[in-house]
Amino acid sequence: AIFFFYLWTAFYTPSWNGTPWVINSEMFDQNTRSLGQANAAANNWFWNFIIARFTEQMFNAWGYGVYFFFASLMLLSVVFVFFCVPETKALPLEAMDRLFGIKPTWRANAILMEELRVEEENFRHNADGVGLDVEKIETEQVESSSGSVPKV
Repeated sequence: AIFFFYLWTAFYTPSWNGTPWVINSEMFDQNTRSLGQANAAANNWFWNFIIARFTEQMFNAWGYGVYFFFASLMLLSVVFVFFCVPETKALPLEAMDRLFGIKPTWRANAILMEELRVEEENFRHNADGVGLDVEKIETEQVESSSGSVPKV
């Protein structure tokens, strides 16, 4: 039993444990980010409470089957993540709305990265030389020895 507990912890800790803190901080826009983060944290703590509260009763009723239950949930989470949660690596926060709108989700990061690369390339092409070819206007200053302004 202890082995399976440590096995579950070894897989849960680097995967789903940080999800409410990392993914949710990237997927909400500036106007709703704090509310979204609060909701994600509350949801995380709620399910932690449910698991802690009812795991003992599950062990009494199912025995070692509880480990298979949690293992099956972890396997289902792999499928869920692959098909429903897009990779946010190397994307600016401003592009998150676009990222979550791209289908298929499992390719959304690559598609958006290519779109952003093309947009950046077009921007640099269109902005090439702007401000560099501005003609420098030289003003000529002539001092008058008489102190009066010369008539033109």
